[in-house]
Amino acid sequence: MTEQSLPAGVPGEARDTLGSAVAVAEHLPGPLARELLELTRGAYTDGVQAAALVSAAILAVLAVTTATLLRNPKRAEVPVTVDS
Repeated sequence: MTEQSLPAGVPGEARDTLGSAVAVAEHLPGPLARELLELTRGAYTDGVQAAALVSAAILAVLAVTTATLLRNPKRAEVPVTVDS
C-alpha cells in the first residue's frame, strides 16, 4: 500500500504491516478507521493470493519436470565381469 492510496489524515506508518494499520485504526475516527481497515485487508488478501498463485505455478512446473524425468530414467551400465 502506498501513502498516496491511504485516506487523508492517516499516518504513513499504517502502510508498514497489517498489525500497524490496525494499531493506527484504533486511534482514528470510526469512518476513517473502517476505510483504512478495508484498504489494508484488501491489500493483504491481494498479497496472499499473489503468493498462492506464484506457489501454485512453481509447484506445477516442478510436478511436470518430475514426471518427465521419472518417465524415462537413465540406467547405469553395469560392467559384466567374467570369473575364470
